[in-house]
Amino acid sequence: MINCNGEISLSQFRITKIPYWFLKKYEKLYTLEKEISNYKVSNLPKEFLLKRNKKVLQQKLAT
Repeated sequence: MINCNGEISLSQFRITKIPYWFLKKYEKLYTLEKEISNYKVSNLPKEFLLKRNKKVLQQKLAT
């Protein structure tokens, strides 16, 4: 579903018939998982958590 660059293409959308918006959300989760996997829960940087929280709040306000 996600290519070696961690991106979802329109051709994959056409093949699977999964809504493109859903694939884009999945892509964001996949990217976040890759970022988080670099840390242990006990040593997640505060800046990383604040940055992620800010993005979530901005997305909620935009909708």
